[in-house]
Amino acid sequence: MTQEANAPVRKNEAPRSLYEKEMANYRATLGANLEDGLAKYGFALFHCLPGEERFMLQKQLGIPCRNASEHYNQGCALAVAEDFAGAVDAWKQALKLNPSLNQSLFNIALAQERLGKIAEAKKQYASYLLTITDEEEKQQIEEHVAQLG
Repeated sequence: MTQEANAPVRKNEAPRSLYEKEMANYRATLGANLEDGLAKYGFALFHCLPGEERFMLQKQLGIPCRNASEHYNQGCALAVAEDFAGAVDAWKQALKLNPSLNQSLFNIALAQERLGKIAEAKKQYASYLLTITDEEEKQQIEEHVAQLG
C-alpha cells in the first residue's frame, strides 16, 4: 500500500475517500508499469475496476473472457474504442452464453448503425423490441427505426 493509504484515518475522512485514493494509486501504478503494478497489488483490486476498465486490463494480460458478463463488458470496451465490429462479436457471444442479456441486442443494433449496416440494425432493434415491456422505450425505438428509413 502507499504511504497515503498507511496514514491514519482522520475522523472527518470517509472510508469511501480512502478507497477512491487507493483505486487511483492502483490505476496509476498499473499505467506506469503493468508488471510492477501486479507485483505490488496482485489481483486484489482487479475486480473493483469497472467492467470496461477491467476488460482492458484483462486483454493486456491475455486473460480470455469466461462468461457472458465478461463478453458484454468486452463489447462495451470495444465500442468505446470505436471497434464496433469487435463489439458486435463480443455482444453476440454474451447473448449466446446468456440469452437474457437483452441489452446486448440494443447495443448490437447501435453498433450496426455505426457500421452503416442499417438493415442489420433494424433486425436487432426488432429483436430488442420483443424483449422490453416499457411502452415509452418501445415508442422511442420504433420512432428511431422509422427515421432510419
